Amino acid sequence: MEATGQSLGAAQTVTVLFFANAREAAGRSRAVLALSGGTTVAQLVDQLRSRYGTGLVAVLPTCAVWVNGLPAPEDAVLSDGDEVAVLPPISGGSSCSSLGVDGRVQPPGGF
Repeated sequence: MEATGQSLGAAQTVTVLFFANAREAAGRSRAVLALSGGTTVAQLVDQLRSRYGTGLVAVLPTCAVWVNGLPAPEDAVLSDGDEVAVLPPISGGSSCSSLGVDGRVQPPGGF
């Protein structure tokens, strides 16, 4: 999520890591995706929904989304080389940053 000086619209690559139920729903543990510059976490989540279908759509509302090891708000802009983790709660625990009912990322305490 660091500023890298990339121009808006320039191609970038991010690695998405899927854990637990999200891994099962996506059918993979990781994906390397090419995105246009300026892509936000919310836009990436929308792309994941489209790409991996109803199984992942069902899991996403309970997941936290972290970028480079930190909870990420939905408006965080992704940078080339970022690592995005899709983390379902463990043993019924709550997440620091979860996707709300509408599928948007919710920071701690909500919006």
